[in-house]
Amino acid sequence: MRDYLKIYAITALAILLSFVSAGLYQGPISGDLTRLGYFAERDFRPAGAPLVAVPFPSGDVVEVEVLGDSFSAHNYWQPFVENGALTSIATTHWLSLSRPDCVLEWIRQAKEKNPALKVVVLQAVERAFVLRFEHLVQNCSGQRVRQTHQASGSGNTLGERIGLLFPDPIYTLRAIGNSIKTFDSLESSGKVGVVPLIRNDLFTNQRSNKLLYFHGVDGDQVKLAWNQSQVSTAARRLRELQDSAAAFDVKILVAIIPDKSTVYRPYMVVDPFEGFTMNVWAELNAAGVRQINVKDYLARNVESTRDLYAPNDTHFGVSGYRLFAEQVRMSLLDLLAPRGP
Repeated sequence: MRDYLKIYAITALAILLSFVSAGLYQGPISGDLTRLGYFAERDFRPAGAPLVAVPFPSGDVVEVEVLGDSFSAHNYWQPFVENGALTSIATTHWLSLSRPDCVLEWIRQAKEKNPALKVVVLQAVERAFVLRFEHLVQNCSGQRVRQTHQASGSGNTLGERIGLLFPDPIYTLRAIGNSIKTFDSLESSGKVGVVPLIRNDLFTNQRSNKLLYFHGVDGDQVKLAWNQSQVSTAARRLRELQDSAAAFDVKILVAIIPDKSTVYRPYMVVDPFEGFTMNVWAELNAAGVRQINVKDYLARNVESTRDLYAPNDTHFGVSGYRLFAEQVRMSLLDLLAPRGP
């Protein structure tokens, strides 16, 4: 009996070690898309130094406050702006607002707490444009919507960090399978779309001729359900917010970051968004909204800047964050410049 137990124990240990070895070979999970789509990090991890989050500055006396999503949550781009233009920037995450539709009241409360506030940067990703802005409410007087600033850091527990370092067997097996697949046409794995590209010099990872993007109705495909009325209404609500915030002597600067699939769409072998023509940046221009046209700026730089977006993630790479920060910095310098009589 003991011999059988030894055999079982040795077999189980061998299987465990094989999964651990396979997980280490694939690399610790660091990207949203590799995690959601069961892809090996070694295939899609970018070359070069990783992003490093910088602690948010303390204090509430700032001229600029950002209301943003995960592109702004970890203070990746704000320090590049601060070093070139301003002393400090405060940042709040959309999810920390008790009433995300009451942005005007949030601005009023922010100005009341910090009279030095001059500019609010509203940052959102393209796929959330209608969700964030179609139903903005002008009159939320008395609603407590202002919350504490979003803290930086991964927020992962020890168990979660161990899971990222040593993926579970199901993830490991699926990642091995995806490493073998050629993905010569449009496919999906988990919540991730995979599409071949017409060139292989846009990213620095091993499989640089494949694009991973956030797929499905919760991802970039949500735009396919939009109608023109929704997009126009969202742009109009932002113009109304811009005009109303002026009464508090606060200027609004809108920064809609295009989905990863939008920026790389011209280089896809197969277009998952065939027939989709809505352009939120054009709608904002038509409505007279003060904005940074992030889409056009990135389009001009995508071929000369590898890893504009991280190959394993939905977010920018290091170069992308720096380019975005430069656009924000230039816009803020103009907005904060002293005006003549």
